[in-house]
Amino acid sequence: MAVTWENLADIKRQVHSKCDSQKTEDSASYSPSGTTSRCYGLLHPTILTPRDIEITETDALGITERTTSGLWSAVEAAEAFCHRATLALQLVNCLHERNAERLDAYFTEHGKPDQFHVKWVETMMGYVGWIGTFQGRKDDLRRATFESELVKELRSLGATLYCKPTTVNHIISYTWNLRSRLLSSGGTSDGEGALIALKGSPGRFGTDIGGSIRIPAAFNGLFGIRSSTGRMPYEGAANSMNGQNSILSVVGPLATTARSLTPLFKAVLSQQPWYHDSLVLELPLREDIEQKTRALVVKSANGPSSLAFGIMHHDGMAKPHPPIARALKLFEQTLKHLGHYIEPPAQQVGNDIASDIDYFLELPGESRASQVIVTNRLPKKIALDMAALNRPVDGVICPFAPYTAMIPQNHAHVGYTPFANFLNYTSVVVPVTHADKTVDVPRPRAEFLGGLDKEVHEQYKFSIRRLEEEKLLTPVEYISEEVKLSAA
Repeated sequence: MAVTWENLADIKRQVHSKCDSQKTEDSASYSPSGTTSRCYGLLHPTILTPRDIEITETDALGITERTTSGLWSAVEAAEAFCHRATLALQLVNCLHERNAERLDAYFTEHGKPDQFHVKWVETMMGYVGWIGTFQGRKDDLRRATFESELVKELRSLGATLYCKPTTVNHIISYTWNLRSRLLSSGGTSDGEGALIALKGSPGRFGTDIGGSIRIPAAFNGLFGIRSSTGRMPYEGAANSMNGQNSILSVVGPLATTARSLTPLFKAVLSQQPWYHDSLVLELPLREDIEQKTRALVVKSANGPSSLAFGIMHHDGMAKPHPPIARALKLFEQTLKHLGHYIEPPAQQVGNDIASDIDYFLELPGESRASQVIVTNRLPKKIALDMAALNRPVDGVICPFAPYTAMIPQNHAHVGYTPFANFLNYTSVVVPVTHADKTVDVPRPRAEFLGGLDKEVHEQYKFSIRRLEEEKLLTPVEYISEEVKLSAA
């Protein structure tokens, strides 16, 4: 009888379950019942030791400081996170593979989604046809021996590689949100987001081609950076779209705190990945830009504003529902209170294509069709408003989605994240607050823009131009702390 894909998936699930039962306590003692939707609090009192909690509740930077100073052993820290990652797997189904036995005795731990090849561990990317193969090829000698460039860079940094997060697939099913198992944890780095949110890891690396770092970060209350193309190594990663170069998938870090993003980003660049990945720009961390940005932030915090931000409340297609609108307003009010300049976008701003359209229409003397609207002569007021800044804006603030987390299979609108990929802009998700049903009441139907204008929840994205990661890291730390104080 021929082996079907269902048979292959079932065999893999059995191996997966057997591995879990060998490495965990009685799962019934901490697996939530079918009626339990919230699972974060289940990890604390009876399952984790006080030492486990102390270690796993510390962010990536704090862990690095404690392990390199000798206060904690790296093995002790790794074992605590392996324990918590195993529990996270039971709760939200966020891992494909675990490698708890191979604990490197150096520094803190990082991880990678299933897109990255690790020696002796399968890379499936959710495809049943990749089980027992190298990217679907059964006789490829690279199977179980090949490693992606990012994995090599992390190994050279002393990283502990102990698990591979997952995304939705037919092998181990869905990855749930820790705050409600009725909701999604994002995609496609959703296993990363769920694992970090449950403190099974302090920081990890995901991939993003249309929001796949930012959406899981936002759905799980984390910080995450979509770096520009050419900053982080992608060589040797599995991909479903080889040869598609219009919009490239990129690598970026996710973490529990803003300050943890910087060491994760710095660490990889310190390995000079451009010598091993031809698509990585020879662009080391520009400490002078980082220092200038930090000085600018300090100056703006202690005196007249030196920072300017653009803000987009909605995209004209789907207004964020009340929790996100409230978070965005809180963010805007906090920055204004600190004296920073906030400028909403002009509602009718043409671009260079406008003059091209007029030129081609005029070649035969053609008149413009009534349906074509071209704005190529901006009002003087708009030009003056832009010139009044005397500098480019430091960032653009906007929602990441119309909701804080979606119902599975109901991602109705993806318009808020792809523009950063189209423009190759660096962007980061900043957690702000939580939905509150007593405050975030539904809008009257008359106020909806249309069928896409729905869903619920918080958070948003902060974007700058391309290849400006150094300019983003410090302001994100500063702004997130100020917004946290305002929300308290």
